[in-house]
Amino acid sequence: MRKYVLLFCMALMPVLMTAQSVTEIKNSGKYLWGEGMAESYQDADRQALRHLVENISVNVESSFTNVIGNVNSEGKTDSKMAMQAVMKTYSQATLTNTKVITISQEPDAHVLRYVAVEDVAKIFEARKQKAEDFINLAQKAEERLKIDDVLRYYYWSYCLVTSLPDTMQPQTPDHALLRTWIPDRINEVFKGVKVRKYKVEDEFVTLYVTYKDKPVASLDYTYYDGRGYTNIYSATDGLGSMEMQPGVSTDNLKIKCEYEYLGEAQIDKEIAAVVEVMKGRNFRNAYINVGGDNQTIAEMQPVALAALTAKETETVMPLSVVSKEETTSMEDIMGKVLEAVKAKNYKSVEQYFTPEGKEMFHKLLNYGNARILEEPQLTYIRKGDETICRSIPMSFSFKNNTRKFVESVCFTFNAENKINCVAFGLGEEAVADILKRTDYSENARMVLTQFLENYKTAFALKRLDYIESIFDDNALIITGTVVKRTDYKNQEERTRYLDNPIIKYNRYDKNTYINHLRRTFASNEFINIRFANNDVVKAGGDYGEVYGIQIKQDYYSTNYGDTGYLFLCVDLNDPENPIIKVRTWQPDRDPDFGLYGLGDF
Repeated sequence: MRKYVLLFCMALMPVLMTAQSVTEIKNSGKYLWGEGMAESYQDADRQALRHLVENISVNVESSFTNVIGNVNSEGKTDSKMAMQAVMKTYSQATLTNTKVITISQEPDAHVLRYVAVEDVAKIFEARKQKAEDFINLAQKAEERLKIDDVLRYYYWSYCLVTSLPDTMQPQTPDHALLRTWIPDRINEVFKGVKVRKYKVEDEFVTLYVTYKDKPVASLDYTYYDGRGYTNIYSATDGLGSMEMQPGVSTDNLKIKCEYEYLGEAQIDKEIAAVVEVMKGRNFRNAYINVGGDNQTIAEMQPVALAALTAKETETVMPLSVVSKEETTSMEDIMGKVLEAVKAKNYKSVEQYFTPEGKEMFHKLLNYGNARILEEPQLTYIRKGDETICRSIPMSFSFKNNTRKFVESVCFTFNAENKINCVAFGLGEEAVADILKRTDYSENARMVLTQFLENYKTAFALKRLDYIESIFDDNALIITGTVVKRTDYKNQEERTRYLDNPIIKYNRYDKNTYINHLRRTFASNEFINIRFANNDVVKAGGDYGEVYGIQIKQDYYSTNYGDTGYLFLCVDLNDPENPIIKVRTWQPDRDPDFGLYGLGDF
């Protein structure tokens, strides 16, 4: 009998402890809490969280007097409603220090969510830190002339700080409030952007875009084309474009710099919620007049072209630039190829391509209404028996997407002067990061550059056969996407993921990964990858020509987009057949270990 009594007491103890802790949480005054009851655990927990957020709102409302005026209330001035709208942006994605007690299980689920009063400030501290991190990212992006990133990070930081309580408003080192300093900084950035006509052909205008008199690395913008505002256009390495409706004058043009990035905000639930709830700010300086008329275009073209050419030459000078005498036949071929692209008479130059090169050429031209932006000053670089012709700036547009891209296209000649490869070039910054590694051989640097250019191009042109050929049969492949978790196997898993947008990592074998890409390619009209700054490390020991590449990647497609860091471990011991041993992706630097690298595998 004692045995059964003991077992009964042991079984009852968790229930009694739960009841005691729930009573203490509700009555001690040390906690803010919310509870929910429903048939499913998920619904009960959502109710509990909603109730908790309401109680936090009441507790901190006096600290949000300046915030409430910045809420996008659509004419409603009820401070309580505005306060609750702000607090709802602190969802399970950010309320990471709340705790949960399951009072009863399904089908009569009863859940309690609570947080210690003394820990409430930590909720806001995490957002404050995120806003300051965005400021740092914006400042680093400005150094690299990536003005799209500058404006995105500054604006998102502004929205975050306007949602913080008055007592936690972050300041600059000079004690200026960020919520007033950031708008001033954004306006200064707009003042630094200059846009001039580089060339006008009927309704198509090529733009020369600078920041503080230097060609921008990247800038996103829209404009009124005579019918309405366009989708987003992207200027790259100083060149952008505008295409007006037929009959619309190309005089008195104006662009609007993109800075809100509402679409990209959706990959981060916190940012998406804050951008939607807070009023944000309209920047009149985002509208920039396009300078230049026919006379000034003729005057500024040599200046702009010299700046663009100098940038390209500065990047490639560490390599063996082929002399003009050696490239006469290639220059003749490239002249015919460029004329064929302009005239859209592609068959007339097919004899200058190998079968594989011809296939890539046609795929590129079919990628999206290709157009050459300006007469390039071509540079020819030697790589073994091959010669790479860099770079032809071209714009690409699509019927059903929200972006227009500018890419620098490279053509590779084999030993027989046939074009065997056509690829989108890396951004100048990414190229420079590789070429500056003079401790690596010239050939290794060229192979790495060409490999990354072929890699990003293969995704754009959906060259599944090429992608399959460059992955080792036993490659470690970790992909990631931003998703919203809605189903959980058990409470432990639920507590771990907290129903928030998470980075869903998938470890694939090669066959599964290729099948996944096949579905991705089939469901997207376009895929575009931008590579920015990168770091290349050679493996030590007896591995030979094995390199680890950490590179910032912006990924855009018809139905998805994200920004993160790609890591590739590439075996170049056979330089003609590079092999990827490891491929990983992560959204940001991990606070504990940073980025994946060679030392992690």
